Amino acid sequence: CVESLPELVKIYKSADKEKVAFLSIAGHDSKESLTRFLKKRPIPWHQALSDSVNKLIEQYHIEGFPTVLLIGPDGQVVAKNPGMEELKMKLNKIRKEATNEI
Repeated sequence: CVESLPELVKIYKSADKEKVAFLSIAGHDSKESLTRFLKKRPIPWHQALSDSVNKLIEQYHIEGFPTVLLIGPDGQVVAKNPGMEELKMKLNKIRKEATNEI
């Protein structure tokens, strides 16, 4: 939800952008509606609209908004709707694995 965005932005800023990418998927919205939202609440990562062509909502089985998916390098979902602490831990683990710190 919108209230979680500041914490999510902090996590994004501390994440290793060489190892992970953030993507927001908007569904049931128009491009104009998404643009208005982003003007009020800038989000520093990429945004995508799910539509009848790309079917992102169906592809990732998104049932509500917001849905947080952590997708591994192989394209598989690693976590769905992790809490903020779990998300931080998983991102830290990815960073450590990438630098062989484990």
